Amino acid sequence: MWHHLGVIKYLLFDSFAFNLARVATAATNAMARRLAPYDITPVQWGVLAGLKEKDGVTPTELMLDLERDLPSTLRVIWKLEKKGFVRRECNPADRRSYIVHLTPEGRALWERLVPVVLQLNQDAYGHLDPAYVEQVKQTTLELRTIYDSMLKE
Repeated sequence: MWHHLGVIKYLLFDSFAFNLARVATAATNAMARRLAPYDITPVQWGVLAGLKEKDGVTPTELMLDLERDLPSTLRVIWKLEKKGFVRRECNPADRRSYIVHLTPEGRALWERLVPVVLQLNQDAYGHLDPAYVEQVKQTTLELRTIYDSMLKE
C-alpha cells in the first residue's frame, strides 16, 4: 500500500501475503489430490506425520505442534482411530486426558505416503535451486515470527 498525493494504491494480486496464501491453498489442493487414493486428507497426513515425529502425545500437544484448533484435531484423531491408524490410551499423568499413538498400520501408511509427499515436493519445486528453496524457507519462518508477534499485540 502506497500513498501518492493522497491516493491509496493497493493491488491485491501484488500482495505478498495474499500470494503466499494462494500458494498454501494450491499446495494443500495438490496434496489432497495425491493423498485421495489412500483415503487420507492433508490434515490427516499432518497428524500422522506429527505422531511419527513425536508419538505418544496428548491431543493438546499435537494441536500445538501442528498449529490447529483442538476440536478439529480431536475430529482427525477420531477419524484416524476409526481407520485403525492411531490408538488412544489413558494418560497416566492425567486420567482426564489421553495419549495418542500411531498403530503399526499407521506407521505402515506413513511409510507408503512419504514417497508420495516427497514426489509432490519434487514436482512442485524440484526444478528450483536448493539454495533458493532454503532461502524461501528461511524467509517464510521470519515472516511467521513477524505475524505471530502481530497476533500478540
